[in-house]
Amino acid sequence: MITNLSSKLTEFRKLCNDRAVTVVSKSLIRTGTSIIVESPVDKGRFAANWQYSFGAIDTTTTDGEYSGEGEKAGSVNRLTTTLSGLELGQSFFMGNSLPYAQRL
Repeated sequence: MITNLSSKLTEFRKLCNDRAVTVVSKSLIRTGTSIIVESPVDKGRFAANWQYSFGAIDTTTTDGEYSGEGEKAGSVNRLTTTLSGLELGQSFFMGNSLPYAQRL
């Protein structure tokens, strides 16, 4: 009987964790998408240079643009892909390291 209770508690903990990850992930995707969509530039290097990371800020930049889907859509897709690896307790960073990003 103790094993059964332990098993149920383990299942409950996993369910709670999975739900919390879903809520946090969806919140970050909504917030990040809003920031990307509201960016003052629709195309080009700025829209393509949103960087996402866990644990530390990603200060890299890219020279390329997204072909076919648009730069903002490509940034949103990368955001969603990055957040698929989210685990509770991690620090998530989103930034645009281009030198003129802050002025925009």
